[in-house]
Amino acid sequence: AANFYQPAVTVLDATSNWWNLTVASQVAATIYDQSDSPGSPHVNFGQYLDAQNGSPVVANSLIGPVSGTLDTLSGGVYEVLGDIQVAAGNQLTIDAGVSLLFIDNATLTVDGSFTVQGTALEPVSFSSATASAGAWQGIQVNPTATSVSIDQAIIEYATYGIYFNESAAVGTVSNTVLSSNSRGIYLRGNASPVIGGGNRIDNNQYGLYLEGLGTTGNSPLPTINGNEIYANSSYDVYTVSYFAGDNPVVDAVSNYWGSTDLNTIANRIYDIADSAFNRPVVNFSGFLDMPGGQADGRQFLLTGNITQNTTIAADTRYIVPYSVDIAAGSTLTVEQGVELYFLKNKGITVNGALNINGVATNEVILTSATRFLAANTYDWSGIRVEGAAGTVSIQYANISHAANGIYFNNASGTVSNSIFTENLYGIYLNGSSSPLIDANTFVDNSYALYLNGVTTDPLPTITNNDFYSNNTNLYLYAIDTTTVLNIGNNWWGTSVVADIRNTIISGGGSDQLLSVLLDAISTTPLQLAVPTGLVASEQYISPAQSVGIQDSVDISASFSLSSNWSVAVKNSSGQTVRTYTGTGTALSVNWDGKDATAQNVADGVYVFAISVAGTEVRHLRSVIVDNALPTATFVAGLDGTTVNEGTLAINGSATDNYFASYLVEYGQGPTPASWTGIGGLNATPVTAGKLVDWQITNTSGLTPPPNGDNAIRLTVTDLAGNSSTQQVQVTLNTLAIYNVSHDVTTINPAAGEASLISFTLNNPATVTLQIAAEKDGTLLRTISQNYTGAGTFSLGWDGKDDTASYAPDEAYVYTLLADDGSRQASYAPAFTPAVGSISGGSVGLGYSVSKNKFWKNATTVSSTNGGRVRLCIGSTTSFPSAACTGATHFAAIDDVPYENGSHWLYWDGRDPNGNAIRSKVYRFFLSVPSTLPPNTIIIKGAAPFVHGEAAVAPNIEVKSNPYKVRHSYDESSRVKYQVDQDSNVTVKLLPPGINDPADPSAIVLINNALQTAEASPGVPNVYSFEWLGYDNSVATPDTNNIQVSQNGRYTFTIQATSVVTGFTTLYRGSLRLYH
Repeated sequence: AANFYQPAVTVLDATSNWWNLTVASQVAATIYDQSDSPGSPHVNFGQYLDAQNGSPVVANSLIGPVSGTLDTLSGGVYEVLGDIQVAAGNQLTIDAGVSLLFIDNATLTVDGSFTVQGTALEPVSFSSATASAGAWQGIQVNPTATSVSIDQAIIEYATYGIYFNESAAVGTVSNTVLSSNSRGIYLRGNASPVIGGGNRIDNNQYGLYLEGLGTTGNSPLPTINGNEIYANSSYDVYTVSYFAGDNPVVDAVSNYWGSTDLNTIANRIYDIADSAFNRPVVNFSGFLDMPGGQADGRQFLLTGNITQNTTIAADTRYIVPYSVDIAAGSTLTVEQGVELYFLKNKGITVNGALNINGVATNEVILTSATRFLAANTYDWSGIRVEGAAGTVSIQYANISHAANGIYFNNASGTVSNSIFTENLYGIYLNGSSSPLIDANTFVDNSYALYLNGVTTDPLPTITNNDFYSNNTNLYLYAIDTTTVLNIGNNWWGTSVVADIRNTIISGGGSDQLLSVLLDAISTTPLQLAVPTGLVASEQYISPAQSVGIQDSVDISASFSLSSNWSVAVKNSSGQTVRTYTGTGTALSVNWDGKDATAQNVADGVYVFAISVAGTEVRHLRSVIVDNALPTATFVAGLDGTTVNEGTLAINGSATDNYFASYLVEYGQGPTPASWTGIGGLNATPVTAGKLVDWQITNTSGLTPPPNGDNAIRLTVTDLAGNSSTQQVQVTLNTLAIYNVSHDVTTINPAAGEASLISFTLNNPATVTLQIAAEKDGTLLRTISQNYTGAGTFSLGWDGKDDTASYAPDEAYVYTLLADDGSRQASYAPAFTPAVGSISGGSVGLGYSVSKNKFWKNATTVSSTNGGRVRLCIGSTTSFPSAACTGATHFAAIDDVPYENGSHWLYWDGRDPNGNAIRSKVYRFFLSVPSTLPPNTIIIKGAAPFVHGEAAVAPNIEVKSNPYKVRHSYDESSRVKYQVDQDSNVTVKLLPPGINDPADPSAIVLINNALQTAEASPGVPNVYSFEWLGYDNSVATPDTNNIQVSQNGRYTFTIQATSVVTGFTTLYRGSLRLYH
């Protein structure tokens, strides 16, 4: 259909037809309509039939515009066969329990009013028959839309779950799951809906994608509160093309982000912290510790560039998500009791002034926002003071876990009564920096003070400080020996000068300063004691649940001198819930997760603040109290299942806010005495998805679980030691063949050898053994046997095919098929050839065709199941490859199967046509063997083995003695040989240049004579023929009547055909004849 008037609002009725197809998207592909061209109408092919004169595949269908001003969908499944439009002035309401199944690329477009009102038990579903992101386009809300309310819905497999296209403040989305879409929610232009109240946005490529138009007033500013947003593959929130002049801030407070670690959350949000170009601030403060849980009590410090005097009020707590830059001429004042938690690599740059005004009983804390930091981890960048314009006045600050607590870059200032702990550099002084550093404490830093005088010497005043437990107390680099440093009356952790020297390092010509620095030292600490070696025994505890398992946390530390100390346990809002006190040089506290009234505290994050004489001197990162049990559920319908074969998909949920792992196990009977794991321990949570595939039987000989009643148990554990379990019962009634093995890999059927193949059956069945060629799968032998009970049995193969003929030397694979009349089970392991390994020597002049001397190589094939070996010979100039291609290359050994182990490889010095290769250095390639399947049997010895007299590997050649004969001297040569099985033997002599024993010029020396392998048991027969040059079978031989006329290298052939197997071996040797 084409060229219609008003095609977008025209719908052709083509319902209730048989299209010779039963899949909506396939039917749609045969119809040219609005989805193919804007000039074509919609074609409603709904209620399409499942057969000619059949029934509708789906009873309800939708396509085209919503016709009425008030239209409601209620109950049942609707197949959406193309685009749907809610036109301006029209309204569509979808009631609880409705399911809309969109064909590929279909869109629901809203230009009017749209309401979705599901319930928790009956949500409205928007999905696709194609279960992959981007299968259908999604719900698009256009600028003309007047009202959009979506509550209690599930939206999945779309390009964009919901697309608000420049739709201003229109729209609310609540209690809705948006999962497995390319973009869960896509906002463009000034679209600013309310996205809050219980939405779960997970497992999309982008959770929320916010795109501005780059002009003022045209940036998305939604309200995103009270949601679960996590596990989206690219970003949970992605922002782009905002207008920076609007100083945009996206409200994303009070959401659960799948983690309580600030840096983890920040890394999942792409905003101004990642790219300063046209990106907003995404304010994710107040993040929840679990879905619907406690909010973090800290605000976001949203001030990035400070261009005017600014004060941070006393006793406030901030997360610092972006680096702060104090401009020249501006001052940032931080009042007492402020706590600043910096995200990774963020910090403060001072080009103006920074005043930190802590007091002894209420210091200012500057530290990392990362909750659990490993030792020697310096997570945020610190405070950097730049040049003559930059200055600081810092008192009673506690600075920890920074790369540089304070970095003075040719700058000045005052730092007093502060504590520096666990920084890479406590204070770094570069160039002409000259601050006053007075009455501070430096503990557990890598470098307490670092003075860098490469360009200009720093001239600080360093007095009345305590230094101890630092890797290096003071590092002097390239300080001029004439420089006078004002460093005196400091406590260096000891009064022993030799020990102090060990904590001061000088480099770049600063050695002579040491004696000056140590002239004035304090023999006792000058400041309050600060604990060192601070350790928490647990990061997560569950005091109300796991008795004896992570139900409390031990805090321990030591002081440099005896102190009156206290430990305050604070919640995420900064309130103290429990206090411990003590006296001495050791701190040891066990917190059991209770408050001062002995009641269990609420789940959440808690911090330990350590004070000495009323001054908070140090705080420990955190401990998380988590008494909530993990979710451990199997999908409905699993309990009571009967399994007859194959693999059972075990689905369910294994989740927790602090998830650690889950394990699925099985055991025999309703109350198993022991359990066996299925698939091992899993470290990834699962929500309403596949937990594990339980492979009960397979074709590779897997030992199945016992038939009968079996229990399946799911155990989910969280980081706090809590665990939950669920158990269901299933019945197994399988037919399986397993424990398959063979006793011998290489057999010689001519010697009566066979290979015995053993297996176990778990039920009565008829078992069929099949033998096929490994190379091409040609079937050789079929053997069947009925077994009336379960047990372990065996079937043997004697190396013969179904006609009782012997199989040739090669590799063969066996398979087993069990059949009980209603079920089948097999042993036919899937196999992909891998690369084994091989070792060997080198080839040079180590062979001689004329002297009947082979090239030999002692070789080890390293492959469990054996492998095929190829020896490729090349020319003196062309190195052969594994493929052994090229005019000058040939395979002397061509993919011959060998068992795992050591073998001798031989080459007789001839090409495949029997032509002798001149004895000189040739290149060779011994390729890495391709491995053989585990069910391989190799036949060796079907053809006779012709070898020399009393031959022992590697010297197996048949020799001509001598190898050169001069007839004029009446010389002769004798050749002795043996065969390893009774054979009919023909011996011929071929003139130079002839290699085919069937050639008419061949001289027959022995003609089809029966030659037995042994004269008596264990005593081999040795056969020989002699070349005299003349015919000595006559009564009076003429010794001058030489039977050959040409001089040169003759070839003798020994052709042996096995009496037992009928296979033939052709051996070629050399004999030089001259007149």
